[in-house]
Amino acid sequence: MNSARQHVDEDLHRGKRSRTSASTHADQNSVTWDEVELPQQHLWAAIPRFFRCTSAPVLTFKNLGEPSLMSEIHKRFEPCASDVNIITYPKAGTSWIQEIAWLVTHSADVEAACETPSGQRTTYIELAVPGLDKLAKLTAAQPPRHVKWHHAAWLLPPSVLHTGRIIYLIRNPKDTVVSWYHFQRMNALYAFKGDFDQFFDLFLDHNVPYGSYWENVHSWWALRHQPNVLIMTYEDLHRDLSAQVRKVSDFLEAGLSDAQVATVVEHTSFNKMRANPMTNAATMPKIEGEGVFMRKGMVGDWKNYLSEKQNARMDSWVVEHLKGEDIPITYEL
Repeated sequence: MNSARQHVDEDLHRGKRSRTSASTHADQNSVTWDEVELPQQHLWAAIPRFFRCTSAPVLTFKNLGEPSLMSEIHKRFEPCASDVNIITYPKAGTSWIQEIAWLVTHSADVEAACETPSGQRTTYIELAVPGLDKLAKLTAAQPPRHVKWHHAAWLLPPSVLHTGRIIYLIRNPKDTVVSWYHFQRMNALYAFKGDFDQFFDLFLDHNVPYGSYWENVHSWWALRHQPNVLIMTYEDLHRDLSAQVRKVSDFLEAGLSDAQVATVVEHTSFNKMRANPMTNAATMPKIEGEGVFMRKGMVGDWKNYLSEKQNARMDSWVVEHLKGEDIPITYEL
């Protein structure tokens, strides 16, 4: 194991599980990165180069969780006990769970939610916006602050892992790769020009922005026994949204009434969120002709994309990377 990955927080794992490369987190000062061009770099029209972590399969690029930005976050971000951290690997249902969590902590105030875009109510801290100091904005924000992250646990400031509440949402990797592909085709930040088959291979090789799906999932799954961590699945949100909203309410000690739960469920239905400019990323810079931010919002769309051979490859890849863990992976309802 690389020495950068051996800086383990003893309190996280003592008596809970063995230490593996996926369950450790690094001292930020010891994490090193190489600036690289992938052989397939030309497939991203908007990304000239990546930063690759030298000790784990993680990729970032300028203004998106890059080393200098993460270093600034480690130096300046002060977690609060009332913080609500929404964390996912990209395209795992982030917008859905962040809207649910915000409404839960604001007494199902749909009127207030419809006055301000979700992206302003929940701060995507790893995405730099020119001219906007998100860290200063968070410092001045009233509690509870809602903060969104996509990085593996060991890349965040260690204090974040112990302070406030963390909701981590898992989505099955087959639907994730399909959604991640369409998002990178649509979003001008990435401007991916390749086809799905090319993206599928890159995803399995961990050569997409944010890198390895498994590095991310395992790093947060390792923290599942902490009382301030709630692990949920995208598929369970589809299976019984009311029950999952109640789970979030209990976890955040919000005490929502049945009527408030029903209000949250109605407001966060896929059709409602897709039609709502406060939740559908209406102002996101998009590539013309490449669809919309909220595409289908379903479980099992992977069947429309993965060939029989790709599905078999993915199944083997999942077994290899699960490493015997009982991480909940559901492909259809």
